Amino acid sequence: KIDSLVKNPFKVIGFIGTIIILLITSFDFYWHDSGTSKWKDSLLSGSTGVWLLLTLIASYLLVMEFARHKKSKVNPLNYAYIVFLLLFIIHFNSPVVSQIGVNILLLTIAVSMIWRGQDQLQLHLLNLGLLVLVALIICRFFDVQISFVIRGIIFVLLGISFFIANYLIIKKKK
Repeated sequence: KIDSLVKNPFKVIGFIGTIIILLITSFDFYWHDSGTSKWKDSLLSGSTGVWLLLTLIASYLLVMEFARHKKSKVNPLNYAYIVFLLLFIIHFNSPVVSQIGVNILLLTIAVSMIWRGQDQLQLHLLNLGLLVLVALIICRFFDVQISFVIRGIIFVLLGISFFIANYLIIKKKK
């Protein structure tokens, strides 16, 4: 059984791709530009069929994974594609709700990874969760007008939190 992300390149590529797509779609420009009639017309194209087919395949694989392992812990990353599909449908009526939903999804993924990393004493999960959280915060810095002093303070606090979280995990392992 392969548990390490480093030993499974498909997990690594899938994780990185999912996080990058979610980070890009967390910006305002994506949802407002995709609500135009050009995008609505493209939904009737052949790519929509491929998208739906891939969604069905991913759902089938997720159900099979649960049936095989009887997992009791919920990983929000496993359901990101379903949530994103719902947010994409919602954005035709309310792009703001979709943008906020993607930000909440990213925050949920980050917190879940931090929690599981701390619970299982796995530094790589903890640090990946912290990196996703930092990436989300950096993206929000481009959307919101905050003074440089407050931005600096936030980055210093994030650095301290990285250090403290890693120190506590290493101390628990010993």
